[in-house]
Amino acid sequence: MVWRRGTALLARRTTDGGRTWLPVRTLATSVGLGASAAAVEGRVDVVYAREVTCAATGAPASRIYHRRSADGGVTWTAPVALTSSCSETYQPDVARAAD
Repeated sequence: MVWRRGTALLARRTTDGGRTWLPVRTLATSVGLGASAAAVEGRVDVVYAREVTCAATGAPASRIYHRRSADGGVTWTAPVALTSSCSETYQPDVARAAD
């Protein structure tokens, strides 16, 4: 399960069909508008818009990042920026297929 609380993107997982849940894990902070997650067969992809400062202008910007877990949320890749550092993007969406 992935959700946003305030400006934090959080994740929590279960290994017994939802009877019990493991501790909450923070995937990102300073998350702006929009986050999306998709899971298939234990592989999870998360995209989110993070509030940043444009280095060229000093103005606020919103950048899309991606994280992936190949083991049902036990471990996660480091965040990868998908848009430029001065982009104005919001409400990303992600989908995942079995392959």
